[in-house]
Amino acid sequence: MRRMARGRLEYFYFCKKYGRDDHGHWLFSVTQDGRPLQSQSIYSDAFAIYGFTELGRASGDKEPLELALETAWEVERRLAKPGSYETEPFPNPPASKGHGVAMLFTSVFDELGNFLDDTRLLEIADYLAYEVMQNFRRLDKQLIYGYLNYDNTLIDSPQGRVIIDGHVIESMWFMIHHYRRANN
Repeated sequence: MRRMARGRLEYFYFCKKYGRDDHGHWLFSVTQDGRPLQSQSIYSDAFAIYGFTELGRASGDKEPLELALETAWEVERRLAKPGSYETEPFPNPPASKGHGVAMLFTSVFDELGNFLDDTRLLEIADYLAYEVMQNFRRLDKQLIYGYLNYDNTLIDSPQGRVIIDGHVIESMWFMIHHYRRANN
C-alpha cells in the first residue's frame, strides 16, 4: 500500500505547484497543464486537506500532512469570518452561512486532528459539529436547514428554506463518525 501511495505523490506535487491562487487558497479546477479554470472555493480547501491527510496516512510522507495542516490553519482564519470566502459552485445567499461548510469541515478537521493527535484541530471539529447539531438542525421543525443568517436565525426567503437531502444524510454520517471518535 505504501509503495502504491508513493507513486501517487506526483499528483501531490502537481497540486502543490498549480492548485492554489496567489493567496494560497485552493482552486476549484485547473487544466491538465495547471492553468486555472475556476476560482477558489472553500470546499476546494476542504478536499485538499482531506486528500493530503489520506495521502500522508497512506504514504507515510510528511509533506502532504504539512500542507494539509498549513491549509487547515488558513481555513480556520477564514471560517471565523463568514462571508469572507467563496462557496462555489453553490454560493451562499447574501449575509449567510452554509450547513455544507460546517458539516464538511467537521469531518476534515476531525480526520486531520485524529491522525495528528492535535487537540486544537479536534476542538475546531467540535465547534463545527455543534454548529450543525445546535444551529442548522432545528428540532422543532425536524429539519436541517442549508443556510442561516450569521446570527443563526432562519432566512425568510426561498433560498433560506432550502433543505438539501443529500447533505442532511451525509452530515449525520459525519456527525456520527465525529461523536463516536470523541466518545460522545
